[in-house]
Amino acid sequence: MEQGADPVTSPPDEEFLPNRGTRDAETSRSHHGKAEFLFRRFPVPVIALVLFTALSLALILGIILLAAKLSEVPDYSSACPADHCADGWIWYRGKCYFFSENSTDWDEAQSFCTSHNASLAHIETLQELNFTVRFKSRSDHWIGLRRERGQLWKWPDGSELNNQFPILAESDCTYLNNASIRSASCHMDRKWICTKPGHSHCQ
Repeated sequence: MEQGADPVTSPPDEEFLPNRGTRDAETSRSHHGKAEFLFRRFPVPVIALVLFTALSLALILGIILLAAKLSEVPDYSSACPADHCADGWIWYRGKCYFFSENSTDWDEAQSFCTSHNASLAHIETLQELNFTVRFKSRSDHWIGLRRERGQLWKWPDGSELNNQFPILAESDCTYLNNASIRSASCHMDRKWICTKPGHSHCQ
């Protein structure tokens, strides 16, 4: 060997170098083998059927829950069987209600109610007031409160108003608007509400 020449370095023994390509290939074959095993055991149509069934059950459950929620909303027109009130009348908490389509003065409205064994609406609670205001739509409707000039307000059965409702304005016959009970001349034409007792186990 000549002086000054670099010593020849032999390449490292290959058995000490990690064989990454071989290891990656083996890992890939392992994963591929597992996938093939799963697909052989559970064919694609079976997996799709399972997913479809699960989604269908979830959808049905959602519909059932929604229907249950909607059933909690009060339905005034069908709270009790229809035969507890005459056709065109609506049951609510022990009474039958009639909401007119036509308009007339207070006396004629009361005569109509009387001819059906009823009277212009006798409203006894705030809950009943809220129901009639909501159900009557936007039109003003006569109700049963009336007074003689300078006298107390009275319902058609002769009972006095116990001041549970304020009466706005200073006339002699009352009607419902969209928010309150007001008074006006009894000779004006308005729609009206009749009430009469109903008979049912539903309250």
